[in-house]
Amino acid sequence: MFMRQDSDRWRYVGRYTVAGSLTVPDECAPYIAGSGLMISQVSRVIRLRRLGD
Repeated sequence: MFMRQDSDRWRYVGRYTVAGSLTVPDECAPYIAGSGLMISQVSRVIRLRRLGD
């Protein structure tokens, strides 16, 4: 997986697989806390698990 650091700048952070997918706003809320986004701006949270852990 690569994480965007800045415009045209990416950093490799390891291999991940999907561990879950949430679409219910109350379930998504803890994952977006502190992100600067409002719950109405998020339609899905995809939980990832690092491979090998």
